[in-house]
Amino acid sequence: MKSTRPATAPAASASPKPSVAAESASLSSRIKAWGRELGFQAVGIADADLSAAEPRLLEWLAQGWHGEMEYMARHGALRARPAELKPGTLRVISCRMNYLNDASQGLEDTGDKAVIARYARGRDYHKVLRDRLQKLCDRIAAEAGPFGYRVFSDSAPVMEVELAARAGLGWRGKQRSPGADCRAENPESLERQHGATPRARDGRPEP
Repeated sequence: MKSTRPATAPAASASPKPSVAAESASLSSRIKAWGRELGFQAVGIADADLSAAEPRLLEWLAQGWHGEMEYMARHGALRARPAELKPGTLRVISCRMNYLNDASQGLEDTGDKAVIARYARGRDYHKVLRDRLQKLCDRIAAEAGPFGYRVFSDSAPVMEVELAARAGLGWRGKQRSPGADCRAENPESLERQHGATPRARDGRPEP
């Protein structure tokens, strides 16, 4: 008996889906571009795992190298555990913004009078950074979907220098970091540069 069922058309070949790595790399590139649009000079992304840095932090504290900065010892190892500050954190986005701008260049150092530090001229930079970081997170959520995050700008105990270095933004600075659980690519960090801060020169290295 002959079948009257129509022949099944061959399935159209589905377009290959981009790999997770490719999607992560794309999201990473877009996050950096969005950050630059918001006025950050650099944006980097690093893993949230700071377990390798934790022993150095604890030794630094044990030696008393934090001096009178008692807040450094108050939270101890928590600084090396971003996922305890924001559960589920996988990556940390670090952003750099230059202090020097048009509003900060009004006074010149004369040597015979007090001068306000450039970073302190104009609006409190903590608020400037926090607002821009929030806008960056809002943009990520709008483009990539809801995700968990927490914005930090001197508002939580984190190893900012360590995170910035891992994100490829250098080895010293005042980078601010929002913890995030989005799966963005972890770029290769810059090769560790060697330098000395004032405390390193007087025998008290920074963590």
